[in-house]
Amino acid sequence: MKHHKHHKHHRHEEKAAKKAKAKRGKAKKALTAAAFVQAVADAAEVSKKEAKVFMGAMAGIIHEQLDKTGVVRIPQLVAIKLRDVPARPKCKKMIFGKLTKVPAKPACKKLRVTALKPLKDEVL
Repeated sequence: MKHHKHHKHHRHEEKAAKKAKAKRGKAKKALTAAAFVQAVADAAEVSKKEAKVFMGAMAGIIHEQLDKTGVVRIPQLVAIKLRDVPARPKCKKMIFGKLTKVPAKPACKKLRVTALKPLKDEVL
């Protein structure tokens, strides 16, 4: 087995990365779906079942509006926009001074979610 010159240096980087991770502490975990529904129920002072119905209705409205208009604004929170991305034909492009073959890509749709000002003001 060959040992490389930089083996010790690599080990030092790993230790530094572990120390940095330990310093940051545990990663904060996002709410689960059930916990989120419970939080909504608690905040609105309704039952968990009613909160679940509300969340389902909200998802339905968002889906319906995206199909109709392609844009949904949830007041005070976010704007969701549906974008049509055109197809990309296969071609050859100069990338970093090399001629590279770029494969074709079919057209697709993408969502763009943007935080609205009241949410930004509260979080940032």
